Amino acid sequence: MSKVSLLLITGSALLVAGLALSFYGSQAVLGELTTVTEILGPGESAQLSAELDRNVGETAVYVVQVMNPQDSQVSAHVTGPLGGVPDSGDVEGDSREVRFGIENSGTYTLTIRNDGQATEVAAALGHMPDTTAFSIGLTGFYIILVGLVAMAALAVYVVMQRKSRRSGPRP
Repeated sequence: MSKVSLLLITGSALLVAGLALSFYGSQAVLGELTTVTEILGPGESAQLSAELDRNVGETAVYVVQVMNPQDSQVSAHVTGPLGGVPDSGDVEGDSREVRFGIENSGTYTLTIRNDGQATEVAAALGHMPDTTAFSIGLTGFYIILVGLVAMAALAVYVVMQRKSRRSGPRP
């Protein structure tokens, strides 16, 4: 088998494996979260609810991402099943990620309010994903990088081979 074929097969296999691991890792992270995406006008709000069980995990997370943070004034407010408020605050910049303890099992509600210009908002609420899911996604990313390096090495090798064939032995 030639070096070109070997590099092509290796690079391709690494890319496919890396993409598969990254996809699986992102699905494992997002699979546990309830998500919503909405366009909120001035004075509008959106709610997102999730069942959180203290026996599954003691930590929950919510993430709010604002697509046009310049003209918006977005705030997030989490309410627990007994009416407690684990977290409340403004979304500064383009996103806010907060981890909070699950005091009681039940329905937790994330309320997102926009007091500025209309903007698209994406939010997620759920149990904090375990570190294994993050590790799988990160490993996939590194494998993709190695596959891209192998493909770049293949391109350099092919160009060098063509140059050496063109110049050939001189009489």
